[in-house]
Amino acid sequence: MLDYRKVLEQLDSTCPHSFDGERPSNLLCLSVSERYIDSDLKVMVFGQETNDWHGSYSNKHSEQWLKDCYEDFFNSDYCFSYGGQFWNGVSRTIDLLESRTGKSVGLLWNNIIKIGKEGEKGLPNQAILDWQAEAMSFIIEEISTTKPDVVIFFTGPNYDNFLCQVFEDVTFMRLSDKTPRQLSLLQSKHLPVMSFRTYHPNYLWRNDINSYLNDIIDFI
Repeated sequence: MLDYRKVLEQLDSTCPHSFDGERPSNLLCLSVSERYIDSDLKVMVFGQETNDWHGSYSNKHSEQWLKDCYEDFFNSDYCFSYGGQFWNGVSRTIDLLESRTGKSVGLLWNNIIKIGKEGEKGLPNQAILDWQAEAMSFIIEEISTTKPDVVIFFTGPNYDNFLCQVFEDVTFMRLSDKTPRQLSLLQSKHLPVMSFRTYHPNYLWRNDINSYLNDIIDFI
């Protein structure tokens, strides 16, 4: 369904010898499950970046191997036993969606930054960000191909510049009594009508996560 070969070829051909003291991890390639395809409500959630993804980037990888990594971690539901505030927040989101809508929910996980740092957490440096620009642009193709009904960016306002990089026409609209910095309805020709950006679950768990999620579900 999703073809990452051209993206990988571009990354391989432009990979520099040095990334200013950091090394990139591997590209996050989505693999679409039958559960997602058959669901009543298709949801794509975005995190910020991977905290390492199967070691250092290497041109010895393959598209299928990267998709298998996604299958083993995400489509197997192992991610939810992995722990952490992000996955607990995603699980809470799906539970509330299913209970309040009465619909089956199919889920895809993505990141706004497609390649993180090898063996480390956090935002990669500018050299890695510049190199992966085309991979981040491929997010539009991922959304166009998988056709989610709902897109939720758990990326926080400090990553809005990356959303603007990917979706050049995006606007951040007020959704509820919260400020657009706290919770925004996103509008872009590349996004479904039900697209939202709010804080990373690390913040939400400390600040009444259900209030934010219910504002989103009220709109849905």
